[in-house]
Amino acid sequence: MVFLRFLFSYPKSLVHLNGDGHDEEKETLIHAPYQTTGSVRWSRRRKVLVALSFIVLESILLLLVIALLASRGYVRVSPRFEPGWLTEIGPPFPSLSIERVQFTAGLDLDDDGRLIRTGGVKGEPQYVGKPNDEMDANWEFLIPSDTNITRREAQQIGGEFYFYPGTDVATIEISSFHILHCMDQVRQSVHWQHYWPDGVDETQQVHVDHCIDIMRQYIQCHMDLTPIPLVWSESKGGLLPDFKQTHTCRSYEEAHRWVLKRNIANYEHGMGDQGVADDARRTLERFGWG
Repeated sequence: MVFLRFLFSYPKSLVHLNGDGHDEEKETLIHAPYQTTGSVRWSRRRKVLVALSFIVLESILLLLVIALLASRGYVRVSPRFEPGWLTEIGPPFPSLSIERVQFTAGLDLDDDGRLIRTGGVKGEPQYVGKPNDEMDANWEFLIPSDTNITRREAQQIGGEFYFYPGTDVATIEISSFHILHCMDQVRQSVHWQHYWPDGVDETQQVHVDHCIDIMRQYIQCHMDLTPIPLVWSESKGGLLPDFKQTHTCRSYEEAHRWVLKRNIANYEHGMGDQGVADDARRTLERFGWG
């Protein structure tokens, strides 16, 4: 801003250097009474243009300084989180909103010192606990079917795909929904007496080991630095983690709805399965997403 103060504070008279090498202050060649309106307008316009030039220059310099500081870790510049990344399906990428979500999966001790779950929302679908048909249905609605893509989309994504014979259609899983599938497999393995009364066979054990390993990698990929404070528990007589914290999340509902509507649109355009489309419609109706 030093440039601007200099620009608008210089004297109306001009300072010239005469032939003897001495500074000599002289009046402007055209005296004020005879200056034309056009000359005054042009002079002001020139001042504005010069001022704008300095503003742009200072803005560029400021951005360069911020970029330099950010590259050295002195300034934190938040990346755009919601549109997606090049490793996701697209373009166009599904644009997911960012929302604050309070987790409800808490732990505590009862009066007898036994570990209990806390924080479940009454009336909301339950996903853990003693297995039953309703819980199995909750997990089924939570995870949409795989979705089909065109050959053009496959080329944009890159990699290898299987195209059904005589078509330009391939099928993909969405990573987060696969992780939810793996969570359900681990849940069922915990309650193996209900789901596998004769015991877990080797194939299922390999499946669960795969799920545990890919969930580990998924969590490491999507690091969440939300703090979990340790609070005093009267029943325990010591510290206990308070897991019911608010996290910053990409909208699960928007992602789920996007896949469901995509599966319906795929069927209507002749590149999907009717059963998948019907399942998507039932899920939309169940959650009231329309």
